[in-house]
Amino acid sequence: MDNRRLKENKMLAICFSSYDKCLMFLLCNIRLKSDFFSLYYSSLILSQNPKQNLRIFFIYTFVMM
Repeated sequence: MDNRRLKENKMLAICFSSYDKCLMFLLCNIRLKSDFFSLYYSSLILSQNPKQNLRIFFIYTFVMM
């Protein structure tokens, strides 16, 4: 993922406030290896706390830079 694309992803993610929109953003825009994506998506489904999901999302985004 190039730097410009990463910055766009971060800026867009900040704009999303609801859990559903954040999840849609992830499904449409984040390109991860299928194993990592499956694990991450599962964690979203299992977690009942939207703020925790958003925190996990940002951790993934920064780690995958």
